[in-house]
Amino acid sequence: MSQPDPPPRLSVVVPALDEANRIGGAVSRLQAALDGPLAGSFELLVVDDGSGDDTAAVARAAGAQSLRLARNLGKGAAVRAGVLAARGELVAYVDADLAYPPDLLLDLVAALEAGADVAVGSRRHPDSVVASDGGMARTIGNRVFSGFVRATLGIAQRDPQCGLKGFRRSAAVRLFVDSRLDGFAFDGEVLLLARRFGLRVVEVPVRLEATTGSTVRLGHDALRMARDVLRVRAWAAAGAYSPATADGAGRSGDRSEPSAGPR
Repeated sequence: MSQPDPPPRLSVVVPALDEANRIGGAVSRLQAALDGPLAGSFELLVVDDGSGDDTAAVARAAGAQSLRLARNLGKGAAVRAGVLAARGELVAYVDADLAYPPDLLLDLVAALEAGADVAVGSRRHPDSVVASDGGMARTIGNRVFSGFVRATLGIAQRDPQCGLKGFRRSAAVRLFVDSRLDGFAFDGEVLLLARRFGLRVVEVPVRLEATTGSTVRLGHDALRMARDVLRVRAWAAAGAYSPATADGAGRSGDRSEPSAGPR
């Protein structure tokens, strides 16, 4: 009887909605960045969030695995489905626009293999280079919303909404099995759960490149995301999540540990 293939060192989850025009290029860039350092030991999983185009087919043609949700549920639902389907010892997710260059995934890997349970990109890290955050209005909006998330959920990470995060597999499964939000605010919920479970979280500097085609609408989505953050706080207060680890308030909630600067 043949033995099952060993799990890859890294799984990369890419949530995608109507991204047929650029998902093939994104998959190629990810493969190029990871083929050397992680040759033969990574998988790319594109999660098609109920697209109306050929996103899943284009992703497969480019060499990625694909998972298609029957209908559009939201970025949180797509990331959750991908994380729980991933086989890697480490699991990370990035946005389809690759606003954060793919080689930054290697910095997440380094932080996780150095002992972190969760590694999160941060545009507020002193070593980060932010070329564009989508214009002045979006930059201010992102900072205001980040402050709201931190204050409401009691998390220490300076940039909870950064779309570049990585996890040890055991941490990823625990966090995403317990998560409930399907929309854009799911990142804050995941970090709240990391604090409750006493997981070690480190912040990793990023380089943010100018991109187009964001699916976040500043006014409408900000209100919905704020409502979802308040729902998370209410759920936590009502005991809707798994019990917190005894030291959960002391490891990742009181402080966010910075990692080393860019390689």
